[in-house]
Amino acid sequence: MITRISRFGRWGRTLVTAGLMLAATTVFNTAQAAYHALLVGIDHYSPAYGPGTLPSCVNDANGFRTKILGDTTRWSSTRIHTKVDSAATEAAIKSYLQAKSAALVAGDVFVYFHSSHGGTLLGPGHIPLHV
Repeated sequence: MITRISRFGRWGRTLVTAGLMLAATTVFNTAQAAYHALLVGIDHYSPAYGPGTLPSCVNDANGFRTKILGDTTRWSSTRIHTKVDSAATEAAIKSYLQAKSAALVAGDVFVYFHSSHGGTLLGPGHIPLHV
């Protein structure tokens, strides 16, 4: 499920994402689970896109990475992928999410953390999804 969380501010995004991660870990058998994450932070945008620079989205993504890596019983740096600024294109994010969804197995935990201006995509049945 993709939800719009950009209105919560910097710490709200972290708390919402951490809450989703906590909910996911209580649903799955965590003893057998492999933990995976895609962390996205975009501070700098192409002038053609329009929105201005943000001050700390890359720091948000890197800070979240540092925080979850503190739990060495669950998280490994080899299963955490970070995309920032120009590497965090819509195509690159979608491609990674599609590949990862095909590779995950029952019981795995996946966290998607996104800190940026956000945007809107058309979802199934052309329903707008806010990211």
